[in-house]
Amino acid sequence: MCPRRDDVFVNSVHDDAPRPVRLGTWPTPLEPLPRLAEALGLGAENLWIKRDDLTGLGGGGNKIRKLEWLCGAALAEGATHLVTTGAPQSNHARLTAAAGARLGLETVVVLAGTPSAPVRGKTSPWTRCSAPPSYGPATSRARPSPPRPKRWPPGSGRTAPCRQ
Repeated sequence: MCPRRDDVFVNSVHDDAPRPVRLGTWPTPLEPLPRLAEALGLGAENLWIKRDDLTGLGGGGNKIRKLEWLCGAALAEGATHLVTTGAPQSNHARLTAAAGARLGLETVVVLAGTPSAPVRGKTSPWTRCSAPPSYGPATSRARPSPPRPKRWPPGSGRTAPCRQ
């Protein structure tokens, strides 16, 4: 069995490494998929799904695991704002805004393209979000003037500061 998130081992050499903040509800459940398993020629108990959609933050997903580390590092650095970019239906951008709201951090989200497309699907949460997105090239628009911003690349394409 995998260790719980609270039991993450940190080597004494890296005791000063930023700690993750709790954003999700862990562990998420595993559920059997007996009918699909049988349709694939497997035994009814041989196919399971990990329900990371039940993490409890903004629709969940595995991105919450990485955001726990990124937000922990941002808070450790004294950030007061989170800045990220992405496509109009970016799960990372949406979940970064949700994490910022939960942690009391202002969030700046710059989405590619223009807002001319109808709002639907995963973009509809932006209409209710505390961090409504702006649109345009990330390089020119995502230069915030807040005192302590923490900027991440699209989809948070950097490795999490997890050390062993």
